[in-house]
Amino acid sequence: MAGYAVKEDGSFRAVNDESWCVDGEVYQEDQPEIAAAPVDIERMRRLAYADADTGSDRYFAEAMSLIASGSSMDSAEVQELFTRGLAVKAEIKERYQ
Repeated sequence: MAGYAVKEDGSFRAVNDESWCVDGEVYQEDQPEIAAAPVDIERMRRLAYADADTGSDRYFAEAMSLIASGSSMDSAEVQELFTRGLAVKAEIKERYQ
């Protein structure tokens, strides 16, 4: 196998050489990247949200723990945790598209 016939939509097939390409295909030697399926992207996001060191869920969990312990939802500490959690969640969502 020498290369790939690639269509504009990103789909591709293995070919022996450029002469195997049909209209609408371009030849390239390196295998094109395979786009992640939406279900895979969502799975990667959920794993990233839940990461104990870098995820957003830890901020939300800490905020909820403070509320359960009697802190007000409007306290500066709780609001700061929610704000940080939302910022990290947005970064993760942007990273996995």
